[in-house]
Amino acid sequence: MTRNEILLKVASLLAEILDEDSVALSDATEAPDIPGWDSFVNINLMIAIEKALSIKFMAHEIEELRNVGDVLDTIEHKLMRGK
Repeated sequence: MTRNEILLKVASLLAEILDEDSVALSDATEAPDIPGWDSFVNINLMIAIEKALSIKFMAHEIEELRNVGDVLDTIEHKLMRGK
């Protein structure tokens, strides 16, 4: 899965959670940049990503995420490791 495919999947999942038609994300996007993206949405997004991509985030990994680029980096790393 390419980084762009991961980005599109994360954007799709976030749009679904926010009940929006689409959400435009980039590496620099942070939660405050997207209306409605609060801590509850963030938890739901992490769970949705785990289910959709068959990966598992550790609590310390989630705490370190600052923007979409960090999320993508973490997902890429996990997918390469097969976890």
